[in-house]
Amino acid sequence: MGDIISFFGILLSILLLFFKRNDNKPNIYLSGYFFIISLIALSRNSLFLVDKSLIYQFFNPYVFPLFYCSGPFLYLYIKKSLADPEDQKLKIHEYLYFLPVLIVFVNYSPHYFLSSEERDLFYQEIKLNPLHLFTTQYLLFPLKINGIIRPIYNLLFSIAGFAIILKNVYNYELFESKNLSKNFLQALFYLNFLSILLFLVVALHLKIGNVTDYSKVDTITHTLLWILSFINLCMYLLVFLFPKVLYSFLYPIKFINEKRLKNLINLDFDGGEKVEQNFKQIGEKLEVYFLSKPYLQSGFNLSNIARDTQIPYNQITLFFQVYLKANFSDWKNRARIEHAKDLLIHGQAKNLTLEAIALNCGYLSRSNFISAFKKHTGKNPSDFVKDLPLDTFNNRVDF
Repeated sequence: MGDIISFFGILLSILLLFFKRNDNKPNIYLSGYFFIISLIALSRNSLFLVDKSLIYQFFNPYVFPLFYCSGPFLYLYIKKSLADPEDQKLKIHEYLYFLPVLIVFVNYSPHYFLSSEERDLFYQEIKLNPLHLFTTQYLLFPLKINGIIRPIYNLLFSIAGFAIILKNVYNYELFESKNLSKNFLQALFYLNFLSILLFLVVALHLKIGNVTDYSKVDTITHTLLWILSFINLCMYLLVFLFPKVLYSFLYPIKFINEKRLKNLINLDFDGGEKVEQNFKQIGEKLEVYFLSKPYLQSGFNLSNIARDTQIPYNQITLFFQVYLKANFSDWKNRARIEHAKDLLIHGQAKNLTLEAIALNCGYLSRSNFISAFKKHTGKNPSDFVKDLPLDTFNNRVDF
């Protein structure tokens, strides 16, 4: 039964990739999360619940390092699902979330070079006593330690993801505009949190009890492992209880925009103004807000504007898309580059490095700054400085 649940999870991860569209790109991370927890369950069950030593022999040690990906995948799914489109790409520092995969790969490296005779002997011992796996010596640390470190590592990412949910828990417009159910994210977190805690209990039980004889693995441990498989099944079924997650193409953006536009008519800035007037009032409010140039902060997005101005997220989105007919990411980059040009023209950046100017304008990377600068000016910053006497511009950001 546990194997069937695991294979169902692997199939679901494939379906999530198959139904991926531009409006649900973060499903890549959800697919990765389901795929990894299914592999974990399949490997775990082949050791303790069913006699499937051949399955375990396939998994060990090649896919074990990947088990550290489950927490980061779930965190990235939550984070990117609620992010603006321009923030959904994986940032350079986010690749570091998967660094433990490399460390564990190195730790298991001695087993990659075992001779066929040594490998057969190892798996024969595992078949007789699966707990022999935890006493086997690896390059850096034993698997028993790994069994405790991994759930704690994934737990930290799970908590970080839940913090994002809590931060936006009352931002109903955000969830509506993202075509995403808050209940789905919360239920997924609770089940994942419970799964990690149960796994940690099992790992600590085996370590603290210093159990080395498989016959002493009690029924409580087996029961907890079956419960873990059941929790995984509940997570898989969640996707079908919230069909927008899998079948987002059945909920076209056009329908959502029409609904937003209907709500926009009822804006109450000055007592039921028409749409055009409401857009202008939003523009006036944003123009005052942007006087302090908050877009120079790294990571600045539409959610920041909604939070700071108290203008609903969906109305701000419509303002840029319908009224300005502009992509927010392009608008933000243009405003940042205008600030950079201002620094260069008035000599304020004379004693700054290019990296410092980039940071001052909200870019964490020198290359991203140069690309944006060239896109909006047609020149590299150095070429722009050389031609300064010939260039003039209006640095005011108008709506």
